[in-house]
Amino acid sequence: MTNIIKCLINNSNSNSALINTINASESKKNPAIYSTKHIYPAAATTYVKQTKSSGSIAVGQTVTFDLLKYGIAQQILFCYKKSAGAVDLQTGALDFLDIVDRIELLSSSKVIDTITRYDLLAQISDLDTCQFNAVNSGMLSARGTSAASHLFCCPLV
Repeated sequence: MTNIIKCLINNSNSNSALINTINASESKKNPAIYSTKHIYPAAATTYVKQTKSSGSIAVGQTVTFDLLKYGIAQQILFCYKKSAGAVDLQTGALDFLDIVDRIELLSSSKVIDTITRYDLLAQISDLDTCQFNAVNSGMLSARGTSAASHLFCCPLV
């Protein structure tokens, strides 16, 4: 009796699109088979500070940054300082919404991604609590009047 049930299950599995897709997948692993951990080639992480290559910082103006041509950009942090000279400066919450209109990522003069200020806000809303706390203190929160300048840092996802 059990052989008949096994035969029916095997026939059912061979006709199943889901089972066939799972069996054909490269990511399928059998935990009963001995395997070693993946070994990745040697690589190094480099942190590079880029200054603007062209443009002016003013209302309605564009600022351009030239990134390295080689490697993989794992993380981009857009940092800016807002200052008011000798007087104390007060900024409200979500100040970057007034500063940044959109960020365009280009490759060979072709736009590969456009991130608007509202896209940035949506990406931040998806962060978990520990990630959000860092972004909140560096980018979102209001700043008091005890300094003449404030540093903001916006992660580009």
